[in-house]
Amino acid sequence: SSSLLQLVAVAVCFSGTFLSSQTNHIQEAVSLLNQGDAAKAEAQARLALTSPTTKPLALAMLGTIRLQQAKYEQSVQYFNQALALNPKLLGARTSLGDAYIFVGKPALARKCFQEVLRQDPGNAMARFDLFKLEAAQRNFWQSLEVGTPMMPQLLTSDEAISILASDYSALGQKDELASLISPWRALPSASVDSALDFGGVLLANGFSNEASQVFDAAEKQLPERPTSSVALRLANSFLAVGHLEQEEKNAQLALSVAPNCLECNQTLAAIALRARVPVIPVALRG
Repeated sequence: SSSLLQLVAVAVCFSGTFLSSQTNHIQEAVSLLNQGDAAKAEAQARLALTSPTTKPLALAMLGTIRLQQAKYEQSVQYFNQALALNPKLLGARTSLGDAYIFVGKPALARKCFQEVLRQDPGNAMARFDLFKLEAAQRNFWQSLEVGTPMMPQLLTSDEAISILASDYSALGQKDELASLISPWRALPSASVDSALDFGGVLLANGFSNEASQVFDAAEKQLPERPTSSVALRLANSFLAVGHLEQEEKNAQLALSVAPNCLECNQTLAAIALRARVPVIPVALRG
């Protein structure tokens, strides 16, 4: 994770010249991992295992590599080994929490994030990850409580705003939900997934015009060939607000990407029923 890479970089900067040969391996591993070369990064990290002083950072680097490779159980093992040697590696503990989420252990993830915040209440990465975790676990009050100290930062993130919207909606706080519309519009850009999440919450709470605007903006962010699932989500969002032309367009796009998509055809059938006009899938057109 970025938090661990930042931690490694800081540790290297303050390590002293007597460790230069070992820390150079860590620095090189960080650089290689940032370039996407996990194999060479791992080789450099393993060279740093030979020194007791750099071994914790080397293990943390290996944990990060495994996390990026989606080898989560191995990632957990490496991070735990690193923290056993140096419990003050806060970036490693935050990343361990992320790994625990992927292996379906949210309680252990929560403990990791909470311990980081106990040692460093200003740790934004751990706070943001705990904010997301509590929302995902439907602990909406706790999510808001964790997120409140960093609210200014949350209101500049499309993902965070969509999570806040979910929290407010679940707690029946419609005024607070409405207050998110302005910072959302101020975002320089937003991912399609976050936009569909946010727009869906707005629509469920009666803000249909605002939801339509969010969906319209999301459509403009679509790449030329999006994944079928994203295009279909957008199609269904337009169907929910009654924009059948845009709904059909995106359902056809989803079907063109995945010609065997049963749900795409079902969505097109729903349009036909709603509009009472025949809609012919792209795959069947001459």
